[in-house]
Amino acid sequence: GGGFADALRVLTGDAQARSVTAAFVLAAASGICLESLFYWILTLNASGGTGFVQLLASLSIWMNGASLVLAAGGSSRIIRHLGLAASVLAVPACLLLGSGYLLLAAALTVMLIMRVLKDSLSGGLYEPASERLLVRLQGARYGEQRPIFEVASRIGTGLGALVVLVLTLLFKVSVQVMVGVVIAVHLFWLLSLIPLAQRVRRNGSVTPSS
Repeated sequence: GGGFADALRVLTGDAQARSVTAAFVLAAASGICLESLFYWILTLNASGGTGFVQLLASLSIWMNGASLVLAAGGSSRIIRHLGLAASVLAVPACLLLGSGYLLLAAALTVMLIMRVLKDSLSGGLYEPASERLLVRLQGARYGEQRPIFEVASRIGTGLGALVVLVLTLLFKVSVQVMVGVVIAVHLFWLLSLIPLAQRVRRNGSVTPSS
């Protein structure tokens, strides 16, 4: 019906809808928290002036290059080879490993690698794989529910940004604490996707068509 109450009923209507909602919220929160952490570590480690600009330009080239490699390989081929469930879980799992390493050493190089992985894998692997997974799970309902789940994604971005602001402005946390928050968000994002991936596997249809 288009009302806010209807949207809430979709987002929290059953266990599967709640899992999908959580995945959208946590994926978006993960993105904004990771980006905030990236710029924090960047300002702590990178020199100013042209060096700073060159670093960002190099990062952009690596991001676009990795995305082009994935596009050349074909998302359908990669998803078919890895399987739908593994393709969806690969991105949060890789980010969780990277953020876990940052807790040991907040190295700029690792942060740059994580940004390249996130931006390239998200567009070239996670988004098409998660779209197929949700279409398989939700069926005909997904086309109607997709805009509502996008609202959940916006909510996640807002919540993630609010967490960053509260921690940095009110509590004056260290970069290590922020790394811990990013690890937690990545972990919860991964955990929210596991029930959806398991359901697809149980259905026995993990090979999408091209």
